[in-house]
Amino acid sequence: FHKYVVTTVSQTDNTAHQPTMNTSYTYLGGGAWHYDDNEVVEPQYRTYGQWRGYGEVQVRTGVDPGPFTLADTTYYRGMDADQLPSGTRSVVLTDSQGGQHTDSDQLAGDTLEATNYLGDGGPVDNSTITSYWVSTPSATRTRTGLPALVATMSGTVESWSRQAITDGGATTWRTTETDTSYDTTTGLATHTDTHGDLTQPAQARCSSTTYAPANTSLNLVGLPAEVEVDTGNCGGTNPNGASAPTAAQINALTAPTGLSRPADVISDTRTFYDNP
Repeated sequence: FHKYVVTTVSQTDNTAHQPTMNTSYTYLGGGAWHYDDNEVVEPQYRTYGQWRGYGEVQVRTGVDPGPFTLADTTYYRGMDADQLPSGTRSVVLTDSQGGQHTDSDQLAGDTLEATNYLGDGGPVDNSTITSYWVSTPSATRTRTGLPALVATMSGTVESWSRQAITDGGATTWRTTETDTSYDTTTGLATHTDTHGDLTQPAQARCSSTTYAPANTSLNLVGLPAEVEVDTGNCGGTNPNGASAPTAAQINALTAPTGLSRPADVISDTRTFYDNP
Protein backbone atom coordinates (compact mmCIF):
# COMPACT_ATOMS: atom_id res chain seq x y z
CA PHE A 1 0.00 0.00 0.00
CA HIS A 2 1.10 3.57 -0.65
CA LYS A 3 -0.05 6.81 0.96
CA TYR A 4 0.47 10.21 -0.57
CA VAL A 5 0.77 12.92 2.05
CA VAL A 6 0.90 16.70 1.95
CA THR A 7 4.43 17.96 2.66
CA THR A 8 4.14 21.71 1.96
CA VAL A 9 1.38 24.28 1.48
CA SER A 10 2.35 27.74 0.18
CA GLN A 11 0.14 30.82 0.47
CA THR A 12 1.01 33.48 -2.09
CA ASP A 13 -0.26 37.07 -2.11
CA ASN A 14 -0.78 38.01 -5.76
CA THR A 15 -2.13 41.48 -4.95
CA ALA A 16 0.15 43.12 -2.39
CA HIS A 17 3.07 40.74 -3.10
CA GLN A 18 3.69 39.99 0.54
CA PRO A 19 6.20 37.21 1.30
CA THR A 20 4.96 33.69 0.65
CA MET A 21 3.78 31.87 3.78
CA ASN A 22 4.91 28.24 3.82
CA THR A 23 3.53 25.45 6.01
CA SER A 24 5.41 22.16 5.98
CA TYR A 25 4.37 18.82 7.46
CA THR A 26 6.66 16.11 8.85
CA TYR A 27 5.17 12.70 9.61
CA LEU A 28 6.75 10.64 12.38
CA GLY A 29 6.09 7.35 14.10
CA GLY A 30 5.36 5.38 10.93
CA GLY A 31 1.96 4.72 9.43
CA ALA A 32 -0.52 2.37 11.08
CA TRP A 33 -2.56 -0.18 9.13
CA HIS A 34 -5.49 -1.79 10.92
CA TYR A 35 -7.03 -5.10 9.93
CA ASP A 36 -9.98 -4.45 7.64
CA ASP A 37 -13.17 -4.86 9.69
CA ASN A 38 -15.49 -3.84 6.84
CA GLU A 39 -18.20 -6.46 6.42
CA VAL A 40 -18.59 -5.53 2.75
CA VAL A 41 -15.11 -6.88 2.02
CA GLU A 42 -15.22 -10.63 1.35
CA PRO A 43 -13.25 -12.65 3.94
CA GLN A 44 -10.63 -13.87 1.44
CA TYR A 45 -9.75 -10.26 0.58
CA ARG A 46 -9.46 -8.90 4.10
CA THR A 47 -6.00 -7.78 5.12
CA TYR A 48 -4.25 -4.96 7.00
CA GLY A 49 -5.57 -2.35 4.62
CA GLN A 50 -7.43 0.07 6.89
CA TRP A 51 -5.33 3.24 7.12
CA ARG A 52 -5.07 4.72 10.61
CA GLY A 53 -2.63 7.55 9.98
CA TYR A 54 0.65 8.64 11.50
CA GLY A 55 1.26 8.70 15.21
CA GLU A 56 2.92 12.12 15.22
CA VAL A 57 2.79 15.12 12.91
CA GLN A 58 4.99 18.23 13.09
CA VAL A 59 3.82 21.47 11.47
CA ARG A 60 6.24 24.31 10.69
CA THR A 61 4.93 27.68 9.52
CA GLY A 62 6.76 30.80 8.42
CA VAL A 63 8.34 32.80 5.64
CA ASP A 64 11.59 31.64 4.04
CA PRO A 65 14.31 31.64 5.24
CA GLY A 66 12.68 31.69 8.67
CA PRO A 67 12.20 31.73 11.57
CA PHE A 68 9.42 29.14 11.69
CA THR A 69 6.89 28.14 14.31
CA LEU A 70 6.71 24.49 15.34
CA ALA A 71 3.66 22.58 16.57
CA ASP A 72 3.80 18.86 17.29
CA THR A 73 0.70 16.65 17.66
CA THR A 74 0.46 13.00 18.63
CA TYR A 75 -2.68 10.98 17.93
CA TYR A 76 -4.71 8.03 19.03
CA ARG A 77 -5.03 5.61 16.11
CA GLY A 78 -7.31 2.95 17.55
CA MET A 79 -4.82 0.12 17.22
CA ASP A 80 -5.50 -1.59 20.54
CA ALA A 81 -7.32 -4.94 20.13
CA ASP A 82 -6.48 -4.99 16.40
CA GLN A 83 -6.90 -8.47 14.99
CA LEU A 84 -3.75 -10.58 14.61
CA PRO A 85 -3.30 -14.04 13.06
CA SER A 86 -3.27 -15.34 16.63
CA GLY A 87 -5.28 -13.18 19.01
CA THR A 88 -5.22 -9.39 19.21
CA ARG A 89 -2.59 -6.74 19.76
CA SER A 90 -2.26 -4.56 22.86
CA VAL A 91 -1.34 -0.92 22.23
CA VAL A 92 -0.74 1.61 25.00
CA LEU A 93 0.46 5.15 24.21
CA THR A 94 2.80 7.10 26.49
CA ASP A 95 2.60 10.88 26.71
CA SER A 96 5.51 13.25 27.39
CA GLN A 97 4.90 13.06 31.15
CA GLY A 98 4.94 9.27 31.27
CA GLY A 99 1.16 8.86 31.47
CA GLN A 100 -0.24 5.83 29.68
CA HIS A 101 -3.35 5.74 27.49
CA THR A 102 -5.02 2.75 25.86
CA ASP A 103 -5.19 3.28 22.08
CA SER A 104 -8.87 2.30 21.88
CA ASP A 105 -10.48 1.78 18.48
CA GLN A 106 -13.17 4.37 19.26
CA LEU A 107 -10.52 7.09 19.68
CA ALA A 108 -8.89 6.77 16.25
CA GLY A 109 -7.98 10.25 15.00
CA ASP A 110 -8.37 12.01 18.36
CA THR A 111 -5.51 14.10 19.71
CA LEU A 112 -3.42 12.63 22.51
CA GLU A 113 -0.98 15.51 22.99
CA ALA A 114 -0.55 18.89 21.33
CA THR A 115 2.77 20.68 21.91
CA ASN A 116 3.87 24.15 20.85
CA TYR A 117 7.51 25.22 20.78
CA LEU A 118 9.18 28.62 20.97
CA GLY A 119 10.12 28.43 17.33
CA ASP A 120 11.58 25.56 15.33
CA GLY A 121 14.48 24.22 17.38
CA GLY A 122 13.37 26.07 20.51
CA PRO A 123 12.15 24.71 23.86
CA VAL A 124 8.59 23.63 24.64
CA ASP A 125 6.31 26.57 25.37
CA ASN A 126 3.11 24.68 26.23
CA SER A 127 1.39 21.34 25.77
CA THR A 128 -1.99 19.73 26.44
CA ILE A 129 -2.64 16.02 27.05
CA THR A 130 -6.16 14.63 26.60
CA SER A 131 -7.49 11.42 28.13
CA TYR A 132 -10.80 9.80 27.21
CA TRP A 133 -13.42 7.48 28.62
CA VAL A 134 -14.92 4.75 26.46
CA SER A 135 -18.07 3.12 27.81
CA THR A 136 -18.86 -0.55 27.89
CA PRO A 137 -20.99 -1.59 24.90
CA SER A 138 -24.63 -0.53 25.06
CA ALA A 139 -25.43 -2.79 22.08
CA THR A 140 -23.55 -5.66 20.44
CA ARG A 141 -23.90 -7.56 17.17
CA THR A 142 -21.77 -10.59 16.48
CA ARG A 143 -20.11 -10.94 13.07
CA THR A 144 -18.68 -13.99 11.42
CA GLY A 145 -14.91 -13.77 11.09
CA LEU A 146 -14.78 -10.29 12.60
CA PRO A 147 -14.91 -8.77 16.08
CA ALA A 148 -18.39 -7.95 17.32
CA LEU A 149 -19.82 -4.62 16.22
CA VAL A 150 -20.48 -2.55 19.36
CA ALA A 151 -22.13 0.75 20.21
CA THR A 152 -20.22 2.77 22.80
CA MET A 153 -20.02 6.30 24.20
CA SER A 154 -16.88 8.32 24.81
CA GLY A 155 -15.86 11.64 26.27
CA THR A 156 -12.90 13.64 27.54
CA VAL A 157 -12.22 12.70 31.17
CA GLU A 158 -9.04 14.72 31.68
CA SER A 159 -7.34 17.66 30.00
CA TRP A 160 -3.89 18.27 31.50
CA SER A 161 -1.86 21.30 30.39
CA ARG A 162 1.51 22.87 31.14
CA GLN A 163 2.82 26.33 30.34
CA ALA A 164 6.47 27.32 30.53
CA ILE A 165 7.20 30.26 32.87
CA THR A 166 10.52 31.89 32.04
CA ASP A 167 10.39 35.33 33.66
CA GLY A 168 12.36 34.10 36.68
CA GLY A 169 15.38 32.89 34.75
CA ALA A 170 15.18 29.10 35.04
CA THR A 171 12.13 27.59 33.36
CA THR A 172 9.32 26.49 35.65
CA TRP A 173 5.92 25.11 34.71
CA ARG A 174 2.37 26.16 35.48
CA THR A 175 0.22 23.04 35.26
CA THR A 176 -3.57 22.97 35.06
CA GLU A 177 -6.09 20.15 34.96
CA THR A 178 -9.77 19.71 34.19
CA ASP A 179 -11.54 16.41 34.96
CA THR A 180 -15.02 15.34 33.87
CA SER A 181 -17.22 12.45 34.96
CA TYR A 182 -20.13 11.05 32.94
CA ASP A 183 -23.32 9.16 33.57
CA THR A 184 -22.37 5.76 32.21
CA THR A 185 -25.95 5.09 31.05
CA THR A 186 -26.61 8.31 29.12
CA GLY A 187 -23.08 9.54 28.48
CA LEU A 188 -23.99 12.98 29.87
CA ALA A 189 -21.44 14.95 31.88
CA THR A 190 -22.38 15.11 35.55
CA HIS A 191 -19.36 16.68 37.30
CA THR A 192 -16.50 18.84 36.07
CA ASP A 193 -13.54 19.54 38.35
CA THR A 194 -11.60 22.59 37.12
CA HIS A 195 -8.40 22.69 39.17
CA GLY A 196 -6.86 25.86 37.73
CA ASP A 197 -3.19 26.19 38.69
CA LEU A 198 -2.44 22.95 40.51
CA THR A 199 -0.22 24.80 42.98
CA GLN A 200 -3.13 27.10 43.91
CA PRO A 201 -5.92 24.97 45.47
CA ALA A 202 -8.05 28.09 45.99
CA GLN A 203 -8.58 28.25 42.19
CA ALA A 204 -10.44 24.91 42.11
CA ARG A 205 -14.08 24.90 41.02
CA CYS A 206 -16.59 22.05 40.85
CA SER A 207 -19.55 22.13 38.48
CA SER A 208 -22.37 19.62 39.05
CA THR A 209 -25.15 19.10 36.52
CA THR A 210 -28.43 17.25 36.94
CA TYR A 211 -30.85 16.63 34.09
CA ALA A 212 -34.58 16.61 33.57
CA PRO A 213 -36.06 13.09 33.39
CA ALA A 214 -35.52 11.65 29.94
CA ASN A 215 -38.52 11.28 27.63
CA THR A 216 -37.23 8.59 25.29
CA SER A 217 -40.52 8.36 23.37
CA LEU A 218 -39.98 11.96 22.19
CA ASN A 219 -36.16 11.69 22.10
CA LEU A 220 -35.83 14.36 24.78
CA VAL A 221 -32.65 13.46 26.66
CA GLY A 222 -29.95 15.64 28.15
CA LEU A 223 -31.93 18.74 29.16
CA PRO A 224 -30.08 20.37 32.09
CA ALA A 225 -32.28 20.86 35.12
CA GLU A 226 -29.72 22.38 37.49
CA VAL A 227 -26.09 23.48 37.20
CA GLU A 228 -24.31 24.36 40.43
CA VAL A 229 -20.77 25.74 40.59
CA ASP A 230 -18.97 25.58 43.92
CA THR A 231 -15.57 26.61 45.23
CA GLY A 232 -13.09 23.80 45.82
CA ASN A 233 -12.67 20.43 44.18
CA CYS A 234 -15.41 17.91 43.51
CA GLY A 235 -15.71 14.89 45.76
CA GLY A 236 -14.57 11.42 44.80
CA THR A 237 -11.19 10.81 43.19
CA ASN A 238 -9.30 12.42 40.33
CA PRO A 239 -5.78 12.23 38.78
CA ASN A 240 -4.71 15.18 40.99
CA GLY A 241 -1.83 16.33 38.82
CA ALA A 242 -1.08 13.15 36.88
CA SER A 243 -1.29 13.45 33.09
CA ALA A 244 -3.40 10.30 32.75
CA PRO A 245 -6.12 8.90 35.01
CA THR A 246 -6.09 5.38 36.37
CA ALA A 247 -9.09 3.14 35.77
CA ALA A 248 -10.30 3.90 39.31
CA GLN A 249 -10.20 7.66 38.60
CA ILE A 250 -12.41 7.58 35.50
CA ASN A 251 -15.99 8.74 36.17
CA ALA A 252 -15.19 8.83 39.87
CA LEU A 253 -16.14 12.44 40.66
CA THR A 254 -19.02 13.24 42.99
CA ALA A 255 -20.62 16.41 44.33
CA PRO A 256 -18.31 18.33 46.70
CA THR A 257 -18.51 17.50 50.38
CA GLY A 258 -18.34 19.80 53.36
CA LEU A 259 -19.79 22.82 51.59
CA SER A 260 -20.72 25.88 53.60
CA ARG A 261 -23.86 27.20 51.95
CA PRO A 262 -24.31 29.78 50.62
CA ALA A 263 -20.73 31.01 51.07
CA ASP A 264 -19.14 28.26 48.92
CA VAL A 265 -21.73 28.41 46.14
CA ILE A 266 -20.58 30.53 43.21
CA SER A 267 -23.71 30.07 41.10
CA ASP A 268 -26.74 27.83 40.85
CA THR A 269 -28.95 27.81 37.75
CA ARG A 270 -32.22 25.90 37.54
CA THR A 271 -34.13 25.38 34.30
CA PHE A 272 -37.77 24.30 34.00
CA TYR A 273 -39.39 22.86 30.89
CA ASP A 274 -42.93 22.50 29.60
CA ASN A 275 -44.33 18.99 29.64
CA PRO A 276 -44.54 17.95 25.96
